[in-house]
Amino acid sequence: MVQIDAKAKGMEKLEPYQVQYINTTPSEISQVFSQLYRNEGKGEPAVPCDCVEEYSDTLNYHFVIDYSGSMIDEKWRATSAVKYLFNEAPDNAMISVTVFNKRAEELYVGKKSDITIEELSAMLRQERARGGTDPEPGVKHALRLAYKLSKDRYSHLILVTDLTASNLSRRDEMTSSIKNSITGFDLSCFTITIDQYGFVATYSEFDETTSRFVNTSKSKFETDLFDLKRSSCDYSSQPYHYNPAKSALKAGTKRFFGRFLQSILKSAAS
Repeated sequence: MVQIDAKAKGMEKLEPYQVQYINTTPSEISQVFSQLYRNEGKGEPAVPCDCVEEYSDTLNYHFVIDYSGSMIDEKWRATSAVKYLFNEAPDNAMISVTVFNKRAEELYVGKKSDITIEELSAMLRQERARGGTDPEPGVKHALRLAYKLSKDRYSHLILVTDLTASNLSRRDEMTSSIKNSITGFDLSCFTITIDQYGFVATYSEFDETTSRFVNTSKSKFETDLFDLKRSSCDYSSQPYHYNPAKSALKAGTKRFFGRFLQSILKSAAS
């Protein structure tokens, strides 16, 4: 079963028959097809470009937490989600914690190994949820931190809020800042939306091609956050700016157009 973007009507009837379930988005499907090319002169079906099998990287995690008045009853769920992700992060990760309502406040920047889960919990409990909601100051502050700490590292920005992916996507100045940052250094951006009952409603990931947040599954969300193995043949993950997968794609595309140009020149000469 492959789910593309929105959930298909009546899909629950197929659940007993599912062997494998894949959640994806239109942008990721187009990414798959853009990385396919044809073998020169053989007329064979399209095949994937050469894979860069795997590499490991060092990660930064920048948590941006909604502490506005609307989160008073949901604050415990938001902080629980952050603590869970903190525990899952690699021990050599750099961590930052920023809270916001109408303005941003930085609570912590440093190594994960320099703060315990108990200290993090106490820090999050001390801050009160109050005031209006504007995620832009918190996101921009985290983007500046991510840039400062970006050398030889990959950065993940995780926004925890009660705002939906569609609401966040309409904030043009904020999404433009995210896209510009992704263009400038290695960064991915995610959202956890907490509903009015205090549960995680949706996970979403910023899609660079459309400059929108798109809903994704919990398994893909966690894989993209914590999996240290990447491959040019793994089309399910958003590309990083310097991901070797992109280098492989560029090399494959260059080879294809080189052969295509040669064939045109040969045809013209004959």
